[in-house]
Amino acid sequence: ALYVLALTFAPETTVAALGSVQVMANVPLAYGLVHERFSPGDLLATAVCALSMSAAVFAMPRNLPGTHEGAVEEFIQFSFDMTNNYGFLCYVIVWTVVVLICANANLVVRSTVKRPLRAFTEPILAGAFLAAFSFLVKLFGTLFYNSDRHPDVWNHRSTHWITGSMLLFGLISLVIVLHGIRHFDCRFFVPATFAPTTVLMIVQGLLFFREYEGMNFVHVLCFTTACCLSVSSVFFISWERNTVHRPAISVAGFDPDTPSASARHMPEPTAEETAVLTIMEEHGARGIEEPSGWTLDGFGTAARTPVGSRGDGSSSDEYSSGDGNSDTDSELFGHSRVDVQPPYADVEAARRWLVRGRAGAFFQFLVRLHPVVIFALTPTVPIVLFKMGYAWQAFMFLTVYCGYCTWKFGLHIALFSNVGRMKVKAYSCVDFEQMFRKLTAYPESPEALAPFQFEDVLHFVILTNYKEDVQIMKEAILSVGESKIAKRQIAMVLACEEREDDIDAKAKQLIEEVGPMFRHMLYTMHPPGIPGEVPGKSANCRWAAKRLFEDHIPGYGYDMKRVVVTVMDADSEFHPEYFAALTYQFLSAPGAASRYNAIWQAPILHYKNYHSQPAVVRTGSLLTSQHELASLADPRGTRMPYSTYSISGILAKAVDGWDPDWISEDWHMGMKCFLATAGRSRIQPIFLGVMNYAPEGTSYMETVKARWVQAKRHALGFSEIVFFSDHFPRVLMSIEGSRKRALFCWRAFFLWTKCMLIHLTMATMFVIGPIAALIIADFLRHKILEDVNSWTFLTYLVVQSTAAVSPVIFMFTNVLLYELTKSRIDSTPDRLVTGLTRYRWIHFLWVVVTCVAIMPFFFFAGGLAEWIAAFKVARTHKFSHDVAMKPNLSNQSLVSGGAVAAESAGNASGKRDLKTTAVMGA
Repeated sequence: ALYVLALTFAPETTVAALGSVQVMANVPLAYGLVHERFSPGDLLATAVCALSMSAAVFAMPRNLPGTHEGAVEEFIQFSFDMTNNYGFLCYVIVWTVVVLICANANLVVRSTVKRPLRAFTEPILAGAFLAAFSFLVKLFGTLFYNSDRHPDVWNHRSTHWITGSMLLFGLISLVIVLHGIRHFDCRFFVPATFAPTTVLMIVQGLLFFREYEGMNFVHVLCFTTACCLSVSSVFFISWERNTVHRPAISVAGFDPDTPSASARHMPEPTAEETAVLTIMEEHGARGIEEPSGWTLDGFGTAARTPVGSRGDGSSSDEYSSGDGNSDTDSELFGHSRVDVQPPYADVEAARRWLVRGRAGAFFQFLVRLHPVVIFALTPTVPIVLFKMGYAWQAFMFLTVYCGYCTWKFGLHIALFSNVGRMKVKAYSCVDFEQMFRKLTAYPESPEALAPFQFEDVLHFVILTNYKEDVQIMKEAILSVGESKIAKRQIAMVLACEEREDDIDAKAKQLIEEVGPMFRHMLYTMHPPGIPGEVPGKSANCRWAAKRLFEDHIPGYGYDMKRVVVTVMDADSEFHPEYFAALTYQFLSAPGAASRYNAIWQAPILHYKNYHSQPAVVRTGSLLTSQHELASLADPRGTRMPYSTYSISGILAKAVDGWDPDWISEDWHMGMKCFLATAGRSRIQPIFLGVMNYAPEGTSYMETVKARWVQAKRHALGFSEIVFFSDHFPRVLMSIEGSRKRALFCWRAFFLWTKCMLIHLTMATMFVIGPIAALIIADFLRHKILEDVNSWTFLTYLVVQSTAAVSPVIFMFTNVLLYELTKSRIDSTPDRLVTGLTRYRWIHFLWVVVTCVAIMPFFFFAGGLAEWIAAFKVARTHKFSHDVAMKPNLSNQSLVSGGAVAAESAGNASGKRDLKTTAVMGA
């Protein structure tokens, strides 16, 4: 409706400018709007308001009246005739009276009527000033864009009056809008302001330009009805704050089923707990246990596995038939025993089946080549179209591509990273074990119906390491040990490399110092030279998991259905409530299928050494951290595991653990589970940030070089697109039923698109921008000025305006995230950095200036790393794993949190028999 309004009432030369201003003004409003809760009535009223306002705009005449040749002369003539325009004078008088009444109403001090009264007077006041501001902007824009042909316009007194009034009204409007957004929910304040603003803007055009002369009775009737309907619909939108709903699966509505439990004694969840329950339900992480049985094939008793089963019920020799234990051959949770197919697909066997013969070899060649071909075609297509004379077609291609990238990697990050920040804040205020035990009092709640008790869930945390600083490792281990359930439910596993010197002594030293904090602490030794393996995190993780599944877990006598495996880096620092929250979501998952097909992911924040990061490194940390946070915060987003994550032991064992020859073990495991379950695996967020170090050397250039090495390694994750495309056809062909195949294709499309465009955007960003600029310059050079106001150019201008605003917004979110996690960030002796980060707005300006200045270099280096990776992946997927350089803390004291945890460990060691700590080599 806003764009229709601009096209209807603005002179042709001001359309682009008005469109950009409107988009830039509304993006910050959406920043607050996106996390709010809409009731059905709110949605209906908002839709009626917008649609009726659009109808009012369409009922208006489309051409500006006037007998003069130029817009400037026409405007001047109208200004001289204003004293004779009684309709417009009446409008000015009414406008003044409304402003005075609303301003006076906002000064009422009686608390009983102040807030309800201001809920309606403040939006009207904002709408009145915004309408006047928009009207003056339209007039000023007309004068400005025609001043080259009519320079004498600046000598008119009316021009000076318009310019001064425009600036004054704009400032007043900004103050009122910011005040309204602060005190009312945007879902109410935005339409409540938009409706009177638009009505008044249309009335201004009607009266000032006498546009009513071109309207008949039908137009007037439609316009009046639409305006009244639009304004009145606002009254049906709730103005009270409603950012957190009650959970859909209520706990207060359940009546106790035992005579001894009285409703008035039932524990009520706090506001913070209610918020967390709502977030869980929003992401499908909490629900009532499914009544039907679920088998470990993930599809129910009557379905085939994704691949590998035959029509006679037997399995192909190429596929695993399970380990023969009761977990594989019977339904869960006491249901009747049934015979089932092999648990999950063996995707490596699927690949072997597909590549037989010359056709298979040719398919492999295409699979490896298609990513680099897409890379090359993206910038090539617009260049070829432009050279062939199809300039506007090339420009349209760039507009569509830039539009998607602006949304997915600009506005989406800006909006949902703030949503994620608020969810992180909500999770940080809750004791998850206490909340679980509180809600088990409600007999029909997911907590009461959970298949196990809270303390029955066991966590095996695998810390992969190779030549890591022992103090950094100790910090990471202590962060796990700070969990309240560490001593009761967590086993710490040091996944070590045998090729590291003195690793056995290093592991035993760590076990001796911090082992008493855990139920078990053990270490594995990954031997070098295993055929088919590439040294790295994935191979190390596979070896550690294999030792767990084959030796330690059976040796302890644990049930695999109660095991959750967490993979962490050597520098990962967990929130103290992470493992309690993980246990909660494991138990409250809506059914066994959700529980055992899940990978849990926490936001990864590369903020641990935030103060010492150079601008180029901080820019990468900011973008990566908030991109992952935004993906987790969007309930409909497509997610991938990243760096540190948790997975059910059932799923990890069923897919045969981690593959040892792929460098991106996190993305690879996510794709492998997706394919093995025919798209049924899910990445579930746990909004408790995991802090990591960004690469850091002993000097500035060494740090930048270390970040470059890490960027090249991250870019090699491009190989996972090859892995996915390689296995997708075989998995698809093995699925029975067109509906299941269509669903699998639908989910696979979004996963493939996400992974491809992450790398494609980074690879082409430093190329696409200059190409578009050259095409626009060609338009100007050939004086195709009338095409500048086309819909294509207007859309491109809107896209670029949004792209310019979005980084500034998520830089501000970065400041808020910093304040939320400041206690977990390493301190710095640099007084300048301490002063810059002490105050929010100074910190914000510092981040904006440094990041904007370094962004061209950052995107150029990132694009170069992607192109290098694309050509490498076309040859092979096996690459060496370069460990990121981290701060050397061996000669420094631990941070305060780690010291406290170490003290706790010391106290615990005096109370616990050290013989209970398992020290087991591979």
